[in-house]
Formats: sequence, C-alpha cells, structure tokens
Amino acid sequence: MLPQIARRLVATIPVMGVVAIAVFALLHVTPGDPAVIIAGDYATTEDIAKIRAKLGLDQPFLTQVTIWLGRIVRGDLGTSIYSGLPVATLIGQRAEATIALTLFAMIISVSVAVPLGDLTAIDDAPTALYGAGQARVMRGTARIDLPARDGVVLSVA
Repeated sequence: MLPQIARRLVATIPVMGVVAIAVFALLHVTPGDPAVIIAGDYATTEDIAKIRAKLGLDQPFLTQVTIWLGRIVRGDLGTSIYSGLPVATLIGQRAEATIALTLFAMIISVSVAVPLGDLTAIDDAPTALYGAGQARVMRGTARIDLPARDGVVLSVA
C-alpha cells in the first residue's frame, strides 16, 4: 500500500509542473501590464520601467519561466505585491487555521457519513435515511434506486 501511495505522490509532481507552467503562460497572455497596475494611475513611464525590471517582466517568456521555476524549487515563493512580506510567511500565518478547519470538517463529515452509510447498507433501514435516492448493497452488488415523477423507480446497477 505504501509503495502505491509513494508512486501516486511522485506521479503528481510532473502534473503539478505542467499545470504551473500552463497557469504561468495564461497569466502571461492576459491583457494588461502588471507593472502598470502595480505602479498606479499617476506613475511615470520610468516608474513602470523600474517595476518591470524589478519583477523581471522585461525578460523573454522562457527566461521568466526558468527563473520562476528555479525559485519555486528552492522554496522561494516571492514577495507579496500588496503587503511586501514573503509569500511563504503569509502562507505560514494562515496554515494553522486552515489545517484546524480542514481537520474539524473531516471529523464532522466522517462521524456523520460512516454511521449513515452503515444504516443505509442494512436492507431494513428506514426509507427516510435514503433521501432522494436509495442506495443498497446486497450480496456484493450495488444498486441505486432513483424515484421518478410518475412513481416508477429507475434502478442503476
């Protein structure tokens, strides 16, 4: 089981790389200049040029991607444009609350879903537990019954 999980985790690395490059490319082709937005309404062309140089926006696309990926691999997520703090610090500040919320939601969902799943798996369970559709597991086969408007039950096995 652990080798399979490890293989799956390793297989996600190239997928995340492709998605990251695709998102970077999409952001690169969107209309508008980030340097103009950052500089504000009253910025001069010199101010905009300084921001473009500072952010590396004056470099070719492939150079930008290479620099960005190199920083990501080293763990440098950059600096927030809005607060001026490192992005890793901002993520760290919110990580505790995010993890607590995630664990709390998982505990609630599992503590409700497992008992309800056990009750609905029993053939004699009250129909009220099934909600809009009925799910039953009998003799190793799964069947889902969906009520139709005219009273006929549609079974999916």
